[in-house]
Amino acid sequence: MSPPLSYGGVYWGHGGSVTGYETRGGATEDDRAANVAVTMQPSQATKERMDGVVDTARCR
Repeated sequence: MSPPLSYGGVYWGHGGSVTGYETRGGATEDDRAANVAVTMQPSQATKERMDGVVDTARCR
C-alpha cells in the first residue's frame, strides 16, 4: 500500500495484525523508514495513533 504522508508524498509498506498484535511500517522513496508494533488488540483510536506515529517519524 502507499498511504499519503502529512507533508506530501507517500510511503510504501503495510501494516498487519493477528490476534493480540498490530503493526505499521514502510519506507519513503528518500529512504526514511519507521515501524511500530503493539502487543495488544488495539482499538480504532490506537490504530489511528499508530498511523500518526509512523507519519511523524517519516516527516521529520
